[in-house]
Amino acid sequence: MFAVLVVGGIFASGAGAVHGLQAAASVALGAALGAANLWTVSRVVGAFLSGAARLPWAAVVLVKLVLLAGALYVIVRSDWILLFPFAIGWGALPVGIVITGGVPSAPVEQKG
Repeated sequence: MFAVLVVGGIFASGAGAVHGLQAAASVALGAALGAANLWTVSRVVGAFLSGAARLPWAAVVLVKLVLLAGALYVIVRSDWILLFPFAIGWGALPVGIVITGGVPSAPVEQKG
């Protein structure tokens, strides 16, 4: 998630330098929503894979979907968020995931 936010910050800086503050804010908002979505999905998947799902994760996923759809509706209907820069910010999500996937992780020590 950190890589998504860093890439989003780089994209927002570039948009701000080229197209101004409104474009930079739109890119930053897209990257922030993408990172929040990634965080939520990672928590749900981690809970399912660990078998320690104490929360009703189906409800969490439903709430996430409704909140995301509502946020996107407000963004599309508003005049203060530019849609193309917002989509560029959302694009920081796959770019950050790819960058993170290319970084080698530390080896995990196994007992036994």
